[in-house]
Amino acid sequence: MPGPKDSISIAVQTNRFNLQALNDFIDRSVARNLKGEINGEVDIEGPRDDLEASGEVTLSNGAVRVVDAGIRLDNMRSTIQFKPDQIELVNFRMKSGNGNLNAQGALALEKLVPGNIDVNIKAKNFKAANTDEYNGIVN
Repeated sequence: MPGPKDSISIAVQTNRFNLQALNDFIDRSVARNLKGEINGEVDIEGPRDDLEASGEVTLSNGAVRVVDAGIRLDNMRSTIQFKPDQIELVNFRMKSGNGNLNAQGALALEKLVPGNIDVNIKAKNFKAANTDEYNGIVN
């Protein structure tokens, strides 16, 4: 095991990872028909007691059916940037029903330990639920 001052370098890369590969591992009573593609690279480097992350991951053409809510989330796309002091949600977009939801924000990091979260979410006619018991639209 490396000591606290020994350097570590980890690189994780994905090129067109198809999220459909995860459908066999998802509880079908929770979610179904997961789709989308993930691309990106994240590097974690530095002394073990002061690791820093860098890189970017993108989601494109995402979709999933949320069983309990009775909705389907479509056209999901996102960009997440990893920086030494934060993980930034540059954008996150998805559609449900006739509406959409957009989010941006950041999670502060200190030595890769999560800190404060600052997220802005905007929705317009976003279908959050559609069941026999309840129906929810977010504006």
